[in-house]
Amino acid sequence: ASDTDTCYNIGVGYKSACTLNEGDHNVFLGSYSGECATNGGCNVAIGYSAGKCSYNNSSQIFIGRGAGVNASSSGGLCANSIAIGAWAGGCKSHYDVFIGYHAGCSNVDGKYNVILGSAVGTGVTDGCCNIMIGRLTGCSVTTGNKNIFLGERAGQCVTSSCKNIFIGDYAGYSVSTFAAVGAENIVMGSGAGMCLGANAVRNIMIGSGAGETLKSGCCNIAIGPYA
Repeated sequence: ASDTDTCYNIGVGYKSACTLNEGDHNVFLGSYSGECATNGGCNVAIGYSAGKCSYNNSSQIFIGRGAGVNASSSGGLCANSIAIGAWAGGCKSHYDVFIGYHAGCSNVDGKYNVILGSAVGTGVTDGCCNIMIGRLTGCSVTTGNKNIFLGERAGQCVTSSCKNIFIGDYAGYSVSTFAAVGAENIVMGSGAGMCLGANAVRNIMIGSGAGETLKSGCCNIAIGPYA
């Protein structure tokens, strides 16, 4: 710490917490962990460069190389988030859970997201209330709220969507690479709904490959393998 009234902090490692001058009750372990942190309280950063440039944070947990490395906020407090894994939660986070290599690494203004898995939600910048679980799941999503993507590469090429449920490997994958998908679709099954586009709304597809060629349309129901 760089002053005499900063209290109850632990900094272990080269340049760990070396500029801290206001925050209290922080734990920084690892070279460069919390190096540029000047304020904030009750944070835990463990790993090389974990929370390195964190600023104005409270009650954050960063574990892993580069976890929360740029988790700073000049316009408001970043608080109550968990980022575990190399480079997870690399930018801002607010009430988020990011677990896995690069999970949620681009988040800026998103809140209340749960992102679990390797390279999951890597493009999310300001989505809220999303749940993404599985390798490369939702990795192209930049905006979108209240989605549930479960399974390897589920919704992988979707750039924006709201209130969709994609469950199963490659479900809602969007073979029209990097495309928006309409809202309120329910897609369950391996490879189901792979071609959904921006005009596909309120469809239900259940079964392996169900609705795999549907690109647009409203209120359709397809149940069964390749229905």
